[in-house]
Amino acid sequence: MAEQGAGKQEQTLEEIELTVNQIQDGKVQQQTPVKSNDNFEGNPRKPAIVTFHDMGLNHKTCFDGYFKFPESEVLLENFCIYHIDAPGQEENADVLSDTLRRFIGFGVGVGGNILLRFALKHKAMVLGLILVNTVSLAASWGEWGQQKLTGWYLSRSGVTNYVLKHLEWYYFGQQNPEDNIDQLNYLRSCLIKSKPGNLAKYMNSYHNRTAINIAKPGPTLSKSSPVVLSCPVLLMVGSESPIIDQVIDLNAKLDPTQSTFMKLEECGGLLLDEKTGAVSTGVLLFLQGQGYVVHKKVKAFSSITPIAETEERKQAIQQGPSDEVPV
Repeated sequence: MAEQGAGKQEQTLEEIELTVNQIQDGKVQQQTPVKSNDNFEGNPRKPAIVTFHDMGLNHKTCFDGYFKFPESEVLLENFCIYHIDAPGQEENADVLSDTLRRFIGFGVGVGGNILLRFALKHKAMVLGLILVNTVSLAASWGEWGQQKLTGWYLSRSGVTNYVLKHLEWYYFGQQNPEDNIDQLNYLRSCLIKSKPGNLAKYMNSYHNRTAINIAKPGPTLSKSSPVVLSCPVLLMVGSESPIIDQVIDLNAKLDPTQSTFMKLEECGGLLLDEKTGAVSTGVLLFLQGQGYVVHKKVKAFSSITPIAETEERKQAIQQGPSDEVPV
C-alpha cells in the first residue's frame, strides 16, 4: 500500500507539512501579514504552544472550545498559542509572522502525526508534544480503501451521508454517535461547511502516509539516535477510539522516562469535546512537570464536565446540520 501511493504521498504530504516547516532557522518565514488574533492567542511574551488540527476540522473548530474552557484559560496566561491550519482547511487564515525559536506541539489526529514527524526532524526546536489520537503506522489496506471511497464521494458529490458515516466512525469509534448528539450535530455542521475538494486532498495525504521511523531507546539504541524522540510527550486516546491499538503501538515506541500515556474511558476521538475537564487536567499536570504553568493549582475534575460553548457552537448544536446532505 505504501508503494501504491509513494510518489503522490511525498508531494502531497510536503504541502501539508509546509506550514510547520516554515519554522526554519529559528523563525517563521513571513509571507503575508497576519490577521489580528486569527492564528494566535495568549501572552506573546511567554513560551509557545503550536497546535495542529485533525481531518474535517480547522484550528477554530478543533481547539476553540478547549481553550475557552474555564480550566484551560490558565494556558492563555502562561503561553502564546499559535494555531496552524493545513492548506485549504483554514478560515481565511494567513501565515504567522512572529518569531518561534522553540515550542511545545499540540496535535490532534492528523495534526499530531505531522508534529511528530517534525519533532523527529527538528529535535532542538520542540520542547514537548501533546498528542491526541496520534499514530505512527502507515494506513492499513482497510483504512486506505475506505478512505479512497470516501475521497471519491467528497470529490464528486461533496459531503454525502456516506462521507458523514465514515467520519462519524473515525471520531466516535465504537460509540453510538446518537448518544453524543451535541457533538454529532456540531461535527456535521463543520463538515458541511468545509470545502469537499480540499478535505478530500487532506484526507488522501494522511491515508497515503508512510510509517514514522521511531523507536524507544535501549541497550543497542542510544537516546541521541535520529529515530528516538527526545522531548517529553503526553499521549492521549479515548477507550472507544477506532485507532486505540495504533495509538498504544506508538506509546510502546516512546521513551518511558519521557512519556505519559492517558486512556480516557467512555469516549472516542473527540477528546477535547467529550472529556474537556480530564484533558485539561492532564495537559496542565504535564506542563507543570516540565516547569510551566506554576501559578495556578490544578483541581480534580469530573471527566464529564461540559465543554465551554461559543455562540457559533451553540447555534450548530441547537440547529444541527442546516443543509440537505445527499446520499
